[in-house]
Amino acid sequence: MGRRSGNFYDIFGNYLGTDGIEDNEVYIVTDDADIEKIENNNKKGETTQVSEISSAMRLPLIETRKKWFIRWKMVIKKIVLLNMVESMV
Repeated sequence: MGRRSGNFYDIFGNYLGTDGIEDNEVYIVTDDADIEKIENNNKKGETTQVSEISSAMRLPLIETRKKWFIRWKMVIKKIVLLNMVESMV
Protein backbone atom coordinates (compact mmCIF):
# COMPACT_ATOMS: atom_id res chain seq x y z
CA MET A 1 0.00 0.00 0.00
CA GLY A 2 1.43 3.39 -0.98
CA ARG A 3 1.88 6.22 1.44
CA ARG A 4 -0.60 9.08 1.27
CA SER A 5 -0.27 12.69 2.28
CA GLY A 6 -1.40 13.79 5.71
CA ASN A 7 -4.97 15.00 5.48
CA PHE A 8 -7.02 17.40 7.57
CA TYR A 9 -10.70 16.79 8.42
CA ASP A 10 -13.25 18.61 10.52
CA ILE A 11 -15.09 16.89 13.40
CA PHE A 12 -17.81 15.75 10.99
CA GLY A 13 -15.33 13.94 8.73
CA ASN A 14 -15.34 16.54 5.96
CA TYR A 15 -12.07 16.78 4.05
CA LEU A 16 -10.36 20.16 4.45
CA GLY A 17 -6.97 19.82 2.79
CA THR A 18 -3.53 18.27 3.02
CA ASP A 19 -0.07 18.93 4.40
CA GLY A 20 1.47 17.39 1.28
CA ILE A 21 3.75 15.09 3.30
CA GLU A 22 3.38 11.43 2.38
CA ASP A 23 3.10 10.01 5.89
CA ASN A 24 -0.46 8.59 6.01
CA GLU A 25 -1.32 10.88 8.93
CA VAL A 26 -4.88 12.04 9.60
CA TYR A 27 -5.67 15.17 11.59
CA ILE A 28 -8.93 16.40 13.07
CA VAL A 29 -9.17 20.20 13.15
CA THR A 30 -11.59 21.92 15.53
CA ASP A 31 -10.87 25.66 15.37
CA ASP A 32 -12.89 27.67 12.82
CA ALA A 33 -9.95 29.92 11.90
CA ASP A 34 -7.72 26.86 11.35
CA ILE A 35 -10.42 25.23 9.21
CA GLU A 36 -10.76 28.38 7.12
CA LYS A 37 -6.98 28.60 6.62
CA ILE A 38 -6.73 24.97 5.44
CA GLU A 39 -9.76 25.31 3.12
CA ASN A 40 -8.41 28.54 1.62
CA ASN A 41 -5.01 26.96 1.00
CA ASN A 42 -6.69 23.90 -0.51
CA LYS A 43 -8.78 26.05 -2.88
CA LYS A 44 -5.54 27.67 -4.10
CA GLY A 45 -3.94 24.24 -4.58
CA GLU A 46 -1.58 24.87 -1.66
CA THR A 47 -0.73 22.68 1.30
CA THR A 48 -0.93 23.56 4.98
CA GLN A 49 1.72 22.51 7.46
CA VAL A 50 0.59 20.94 10.72
CA SER A 51 2.79 23.37 12.63
CA GLU A 52 0.55 26.21 11.36
CA ILE A 53 -2.62 24.64 12.81
CA SER A 54 -3.00 24.93 16.58
CA SER A 55 -6.11 22.75 16.83
CA ALA A 56 -4.84 19.81 14.73
CA MET A 57 -5.15 16.51 16.57
CA ARG A 58 -3.38 13.54 14.99
CA LEU A 59 -5.39 10.34 14.91
CA PRO A 60 -3.75 6.94 15.28
CA LEU A 61 -2.88 5.18 12.03
CA ILE A 62 -5.74 3.46 10.20
CA GLU A 63 -4.54 -0.01 11.22
CA THR A 64 -4.87 0.96 14.89
CA ARG A 65 -8.28 2.59 14.35
CA LYS A 66 -9.54 -0.59 12.65
CA LYS A 67 -8.41 -2.69 15.62
CA TRP A 68 -10.16 -0.30 18.00
CA PHE A 69 -13.35 -0.50 15.96
CA ILE A 70 -13.33 -4.31 16.00
CA ARG A 71 -12.79 -4.34 19.77
CA TRP A 72 -15.60 -1.82 20.34
CA LYS A 73 -17.96 -3.91 18.22
CA MET A 74 -17.19 -6.90 20.44
CA VAL A 75 -17.78 -4.85 23.61
CA ILE A 76 -21.09 -3.53 22.30
CA LYS A 77 -22.25 -7.05 21.38
CA LYS A 78 -21.45 -8.23 24.92
CA ILE A 79 -23.37 -5.32 26.44
CA VAL A 80 -26.38 -6.01 24.23
CA LEU A 81 -26.32 -9.71 25.15
CA LEU A 82 -26.02 -8.92 28.86
CA ASN A 83 -28.96 -6.53 28.64
CA MET A 84 -31.03 -9.17 26.86
CA VAL A 85 -30.23 -11.76 29.54
CA GLU A 86 -30.99 -9.29 32.36
CA SER A 87 -34.33 -8.38 30.81
CA MET A 88 -35.27 -12.08 30.72
CA VAL A 89 -34.62 -12.53 34.44
